[in-house]
Amino acid sequence: MGQIQKQSQPKPHNTINFMKEKRFASYSEEFQLMANTLPMLVSVTKNPTDETDDQFISTHDRFIALDDISKDKMVAPKTATIIQAIGKTYNLNLIQMSDIARAIRNFYFGELTIENLPSILAKEFPIELEKANEISKAIIEKIINDDSQEQAYQASLENIILPTALKHYPGLGEQLITSEKITLKSFPEPVRPSIKNWLADYTFTLGYNSHSSIERGNYIFQNQNTKNLSSQDRQKLSYILKAYDEGSQITIDKNSKTVVFEKTPSVREQFLQKNNRNNPTSEPIQKIERPVQKISFSSPQRMSYEKPRSQNYRQPTPLPKTETPSIKRPAGKNIINLRDDF
Repeated sequence: MGQIQKQSQPKPHNTINFMKEKRFASYSEEFQLMANTLPMLVSVTKNPTDETDDQFISTHDRFIALDDISKDKMVAPKTATIIQAIGKTYNLNLIQMSDIARAIRNFYFGELTIENLPSILAKEFPIELEKANEISKAIIEKIINDDSQEQAYQASLENIILPTALKHYPGLGEQLITSEKITLKSFPEPVRPSIKNWLADYTFTLGYNSHSSIERGNYIFQNQNTKNLSSQDRQKLSYILKAYDEGSQITIDKNSKTVVFEKTPSVREQFLQKNNRNNPTSEPIQKIERPVQKISFSSPQRMSYEKPRSQNYRQPTPLPKTETPSIKRPAGKNIINLRDDF
């Protein structure tokens, strides 16, 4: 009986085996090391086996809500490598390196400030505050203040007008900008809420010419397809329709070939903004005048660059509203995607 009781005792906290027990047990030791030093994967609790499913799900949900740059930094193998290098420099064990990864995640989650980082590490390790200050400086310099990922991300962005974007990136029109399917006249089934399908509904409803902000606002809030949109989806749609009406530029991620919608500043940017709030730059902000261009459709389902109009084309004069029998038209090429996989 005594032998059985001895085997059931928990392993001491100062062993690497303690970190490996059950967690990622089927993976290689190299991956387990990275997982325990990566801010996104490190457990909420010091003992990984004590982490509950609810804690894991909560971490995942909060991670998803972050800006892309912060998410990239939390999952980048480079971050784990830097933490391991800091651990080697200061002779830290795996549990202490996991404390660093956990502290970094808490910073991006808004639970920990830069100012409190040294005292948190000194308490968790535990070590002297002076040494914790040195480690904190290394973390801030090499991870939190490292803007290499932000620079790479900014380099992948391109600002162009909507018709040019749709022409240069053919798949862009299929990007979903809202959550629920929409209905289009002349189509018996709801369609995917893609950029092209929204533009088709917009131009079918209001016409092909550019529209005022009031007309656009009425559509965004009162149209049958827009009544139940969330605030976020409505903002995305407004961004696209404004670019259509005013010829303003949209931002494209050249790597993913998608429209980049306005997002909240990254955690690092918010931190820098807070520190620089009392020291504004003296340089005036210059307003960029964007060329006004229009997108026109040859039909509600076809973009202008797919079938150019004749130079002598004139918009037909609207006829008086009369009841007319329905006419069956031959099916032509269209851009509407009726796939259900979204």
